[in-house]
Amino acid sequence: MNVLILGSSGFIGSEVSLGLVRNGYKVYGLTRKQESVDQLLKNEIIPIMADVKDVEKWLPIALKVDIIIDTIADLVDYTTPFKVQEALFKVHKEKPNTIFIYTSGTTVYGGNQNLTTESTPYISHKFVDWRVQIEQGYQKIGSIIIQPTILYGKNQSFSGYFFEAATKSNDLIRIYGDENLIQGFIHIHDLVKFYQLVVKNALLLKGQTLIANSYSEKIKDLVLSISKFTGNSNKSIEYIPKSNDNVFTEVLSFNQNLSFSKSTQLIGYYPSQPRLIDDIERYYNSWLLLKDNNTSISKLIYTILP
Repeated sequence: MNVLILGSSGFIGSEVSLGLVRNGYKVYGLTRKQESVDQLLKNEIIPIMADVKDVEKWLPIALKVDIIIDTIADLVDYTTPFKVQEALFKVHKEKPNTIFIYTSGTTVYGGNQNLTTESTPYISHKFVDWRVQIEQGYQKIGSIIIQPTILYGKNQSFSGYFFEAATKSNDLIRIYGDENLIQGFIHIHDLVKFYQLVVKNALLLKGQTLIANSYSEKIKDLVLSISKFTGNSNKSIEYIPKSNDNVFTEVLSFNQNLSFSKSTQLIGYYPSQPRLIDDIERYYNSWLLLKDNNTSISKLIYTILP
């Protein structure tokens, strides 16, 4: 079976590409970076070098493969996912049996004091309205929608925010939200396993939306655990209000206790990696050695650090 990964050099796309290749799939990877082309080739992934907006460069491959997975996270230009979707609508028209998997996120549910499931109503918010529209478009062609929670593992991706906040000062941790804040997390290796299970069961999952979550962590306990491991066990926490100038600070204030029971029932998903709070040494060391201040995620984190 042939698979096209849009965003194959990103944190999710690169790992999913590797996971599928190792499981016998022929994988095409779209990347706009020249340095990523050789890396894809080394990992037996067939590179397509183009910006995702240059549809004519990758559309011929999209018309040949069995499955197309969109892992692109353009948090700057919200027109990008609509251009991609328009192209994939063309693929669906010409090859209606093509399976589409769209990577969304649980931010569409906003903050919720109750257990959040796939049946929880979406919020209306400038940060998520465009994503809701994209999901609705994909649902019309029977796409599978995966909604990952906050990623951790390796360089910790967006979880790097909690490591930065916990280690920035010697005496105070400043974070958004309150002492009861809970958010969902999934290790990148478990997310790769999640995608593999979805691809394996894709024909049965058309039209389904699945939350990809492993653990719900109390943020207060998480940052204190990181601080304690780094030798500062007496730090206090200051909870600060969200900024009206940065919508990501509001996302970090969303209370999300998320269920993945639907994913367990439909694809047999269970997490295999230790939760963040249970193996701080392992995750702190990987973050410290792998973090790169020049990545888009790192730059975003520095704009929201209080």
